[in-house]
Amino acid sequence: MNDVPKTFDLDFNDIKLRVNRHSIANHVVYQIVFSDRREPLVLTRALKDSTEIFWTSVPEGRQREAEQFGPLIENYIKTLN
Repeated sequence: MNDVPKTFDLDFNDIKLRVNRHSIANHVVYQIVFSDRREPLVLTRALKDSTEIFWTSVPEGRQREAEQFGPLIENYIKTLN
């Protein structure tokens, strides 16, 4: 995780995403600031039923966006390795 920059940019269709990585109490969260001026989104990975890891929004309520943008962050991180 040390290789992941604290801030990086991603593209999604015609939208620019500024992603800021934060560690809070040994837990990593990602804040996305959108170029289309929608409210920023905070994402993290969570554990479901002690077996499945998934992306979720913090606070809850923007799950569709979490499922859409979380994998973009994950794919970016994979390209760093």
